[in-house]
Amino acid sequence: DFSHAPLPLSILWLLLFWIILSLASWLNVRQFRKRIPRWDRRFSQLEPNSPPAAVIIPIKNVDPQFTHHIDALLTQDYPQYRLIFVVESESDPAHTAIQSHLASTSTKTPTTLLIAGQAQNQGQKVHNLLSGVKNLTPDDTIVVFADADAIPDDQWLTRLAKPLNQEYAAATTGYRWLIPADSHKNSIPTAFASILNASVATLLGHDTRTHAWGGSTALLQSTLHEVDLPQAWQGSLSDDYQFTSAVKTTKKRILFLPRCLVASPVQHTFRSLFEFARRQYLVTWNYAPLLWWLPFLTTGLYTAGFISALLAIILQIPGWSWALVALLTVFTTDFLRANTRKAVITDLYSDTHLPNLKLTFFLERFATPLWMMFHFLTVAAAFAGRTITWAKITYKIKSPQNLTITHRQ
Repeated sequence: DFSHAPLPLSILWLLLFWIILSLASWLNVRQFRKRIPRWDRRFSQLEPNSPPAAVIIPIKNVDPQFTHHIDALLTQDYPQYRLIFVVESESDPAHTAIQSHLASTSTKTPTTLLIAGQAQNQGQKVHNLLSGVKNLTPDDTIVVFADADAIPDDQWLTRLAKPLNQEYAAATTGYRWLIPADSHKNSIPTAFASILNASVATLLGHDTRTHAWGGSTALLQSTLHEVDLPQAWQGSLSDDYQFTSAVKTTKKRILFLPRCLVASPVQHTFRSLFEFARRQYLVTWNYAPLLWWLPFLTTGLYTAGFISALLAIILQIPGWSWALVALLTVFTTDFLRANTRKAVITDLYSDTHLPNLKLTFFLERFATPLWMMFHFLTVAAAFAGRTITWAKITYKIKSPQNLTITHRQ
């Protein structure tokens, strides 16, 4: 009976590692969920801390959720803060949109709208951030960096600020959780985007794995100058990795706050998702190459394990029943991981976003091989890449702080 004969040793080892990888992925999400109440208890024990804060928001163009983003930032439940919006030029649609929205909104939150001009030897976002930093005053005790495509709740700023100035952390950070927009909740590529992003989000939490995300990060202005963040950003395309490197070289801690996982509406085609994901991994390859190998090896191993098991079963290679056992085991852990990830969403946001995530969780339960193969292709496509097009600007990265702008659309 060939079904019970041993498979070639190399395939058996591959299937074993495939099972271990899938099991580890589920246990990691399970551990992430267990940490949430522990983080909540630790956070509640901190002394109140809400000194004056400045929130710097680099922005380009206008998306369908634009007014929701701006209103979320204007209505933070925080005693004293101001917003610094930074655009490239007056011709950017965001410039007029911000002016019009602020004029029609009765808000007491002080706002500043800066024009940074065109970047010459660094990323436009970094250029805008540096312009915002120059606008800081001594009264801005806490400096917060936010993206304009996220919709934080009204406690977001309080959560980021509270652990600071208590010798608890040099910086605090959250991350995004991509939620399919209402118009794209039945879109497969948009669901893939949500799954891929969630698989990164639930890796965060442990200090050694935590890196700052520029869309939801805070630090004291004194720390900003101590780590010389403006110098770390000079000539760079990446704000996140350079921020992380600057803080960690001083042996200081970046504290990840799960309650600062910001819901971000998203919509994608397969082409736009591939370009978006590849760009993220191109940046990772150039700024944190060792980190790039983690998704490359894990998605590659999963893909290789699935294809090997499937071929062994279809071709009925001697010992194919072992491949069937491996396949059923991995599919079971994939199902459990998806259910646990859904529980994380419920813990963080209640049932608010579940209607828009039905397809997302269906695909994570039953189609992991498909989105995992797509994920692998986006990571592999970034290998050794140096040229990146971001927001209609093409950059060539020579080193982390040396790039040239080769084209503007």
